[in-house]
Amino acid sequence: QFDGSFDSLEAAAVVLKRMKKENFNEWFNRMLRDYPIRTKSIVTGIAYGLADIAAQLYELFLQLVDGSEGEGKVLLQESAKRCIGLVLVGILWVGPCLSVWFNVLEKVFPGKSLGVTMKRAVADQIFGAPFFIMSIFALTSFWEGQSMQQVQEKLQERLVSTFIVGVWVWFPFQVVNQGMVPLQYRVVAQNVVNFFWDAFLSITNHAPSNREGGEEGEAAARRIVRA
Repeated sequence: QFDGSFDSLEAAAVVLKRMKKENFNEWFNRMLRDYPIRTKSIVTGIAYGLADIAAQLYELFLQLVDGSEGEGKVLLQESAKRCIGLVLVGILWVGPCLSVWFNVLEKVFPGKSLGVTMKRAVADQIFGAPFFIMSIFALTSFWEGQSMQQVQEKLQERLVSTFIVGVWVWFPFQVVNQGMVPLQYRVVAQNVVNFFWDAFLSITNHAPSNREGGEEGEAAARRIVRA
């Protein structure tokens, strides 16, 4: 506690010097050590927000290429709401859940052997992947004002196909992540891939439904797969 004395001023100066000497890596490692779930959740939220911005820019690019920019203009308020929703899902839901989930995997399947690593990766794909895909679709859709019926129809239409695509992306990565990356960095490492994956999820989540869009929905789906 600072009391105005010479000793307190000297102590404060020492703290400031340490802060100046501490680089970003040291600061980030300290935050991971002292506030692990909070730090990983914020990193997840940032990754999700950047992913949605990239997804919306890609959608705008497709509209320009198709010459349909006048038909599907999105208000800035709606665009911001969509991005904020995904950020909140990352910070308040996926980040904390993913942090706990990786800890559970490590406790259930401890060790560094290839066999143990494969068990963690398989368990993640069987239990974790569908849960997170479903929750991201549902929570962001509810945030944007969709009804329970609309969310159920979206999950019925897109959950399985999205999960199958995800297996090709996430299983190889999780073998590396679970086998080579230290536990405290696994959520952070996953968020590097999450930037691209969540951009894909955001595009898939907001593509026209085949039930509602007919040929337009099918065309959008084909563009996503090609991308």
